[in-house]
Amino acid sequence: MTVTTVQTGGDIDLTLESGVTLTFTADDWDVFQAVTVHAAEDADSQNGTATLVSSATGWTPATVTAGERDGERIIMVSPTAVTVPASNPAGKRLAQRRRH
Repeated sequence: MTVTTVQTGGDIDLTLESGVTLTFTADDWDVFQAVTVHAAEDADSQNGTATLVSSATGWTPATVTAGERDGERIIMVSPTAVTVPASNPAGKRLAQRRRH
């Protein structure tokens, strides 16, 4: 099964860095795979957000809101939202997992 993650709206300073397409097989369906979100430095001081949707044929899509905190070095995580600091070189990894 292939899971694809896309940004469907929000701040263009938040981008999908890796893990846009993930493949799960019968051998690794229960192993987490990462989607990396990068928050770039921008000219404003406002915290931005972006909507990310992961989907696969035959499965209900999952929606996550990723956010940045401009000028701060803090990561905040909740079940439905992820916040990464601007210019975070490592980005923030979002675990994607096939439901069984």
